[in-house]
Amino acid sequence: MKIAGLKQTVLHTRLSIAHVYHKSAETHFGRLMFYNITMHLKHSIILFLTIVLLATLGCTTQKQEVNKERGNKASRQSEETNRPKREGQFVGVKLEGSKKMNGKKLASSFSFPSMSRFEGKITIANQDQILDHHLVTLLLDYKQSEMIIDGESKLTSKLSVDSYSDNSISFKTKTISKGFHDLTLLDFVKPDNLKLNSEERVVNNPIIKSIRSNLFVDSSTAPTLDYSIKATGQILKEKAPIILLSKKINYSIKSKESLWIKEKIKRGGQVNYFIHLYNGFPSANTKTFAVIPFLDFKQIPIYKDETEPKKFAKLKYKDKASIPASFTAPQEEGLYDLQVVIIANPYKKLSEDPEKRMAVEDDEKIEYSYRVRIVVE
Repeated sequence: MKIAGLKQTVLHTRLSIAHVYHKSAETHFGRLMFYNITMHLKHSIILFLTIVLLATLGCTTQKQEVNKERGNKASRQSEETNRPKREGQFVGVKLEGSKKMNGKKLASSFSFPSMSRFEGKITIANQDQILDHHLVTLLLDYKQSEMIIDGESKLTSKLSVDSYSDNSISFKTKTISKGFHDLTLLDFVKPDNLKLNSEERVVNNPIIKSIRSNLFVDSSTAPTLDYSIKATGQILKEKAPIILLSKKINYSIKSKESLWIKEKIKRGGQVNYFIHLYNGFPSANTKTFAVIPFLDFKQIPIYKDETEPKKFAKLKYKDKASIPASFTAPQEEGLYDLQVVIIANPYKKLSEDPEKRMAVEDDEKIEYSYRVRIVVE
């Protein structure tokens, strides 16, 4: 009996321990489930808040971008509204002839009787935000020709053009004889640029805007030209500069020597230099050029002892010509600019079709060297 009672007591003890263990396991499992549910809920809440926050930020950013774009658009519209608007507004330089000049499209040609004067108007438009300064001159048959402006004869005329505006001058030429003539308008931008550093002289070289026109004065037959400038060598690079000025005859565009941007000379001294002309136009095998030097925007001969202020060149594709040139320095001390202009295909009959003129731009191209500052001491 004692043994049986002892066994029963042991059994009850085991059952009690198992019951307690079971209750403890249930409690632990319940706590674990509660913990997992709580953590899951926390993660869900954090995820939800993150999504809401991102959505809010996205909407705010998008709204900011929309507002920014609206602001930019309003600013652009305001700027456009505040700009002066004129009928027929254009960019650059424009040449117009009077009604009796019988002008064609794009001022490609004019026809009038011999011993008449060409009467026209030059208009320059400024599409920049700052005041622009210009100097205009005319070439008649590649010679600088006087303009009669307000009854006064001038080789050049300066104009200032306000931002987003334009300015015009009316003029007459001398009487023009019978024949096929070429009229070229040159607009030297920033003529008073006095900076001497290489960047301003070469990289930011002030441009020359230009317009060419044919003048048929009782005739449309082009004159015969003497091409006195011949090739002196060849170039290998197709994209070589069209025109370059240097102090040396064997100057190479590949050389690392300093560019000729300034020359000091005594009053009345002689400046010797070379004009390097390259035919880099692949559109035609042979091309002709008029070569025209300027000293302080007034045409000078290529060589100081010559009386003819222009010369003509004929070069095959990739040919070059190194032309010896010189001039006598002015007697007055000061700063002067030397620059050479070339005009492709002199006396070419210009097309009246805008698309054709754009397509054959190389055939009537006007190029120019950078300005060399001449310091007369």
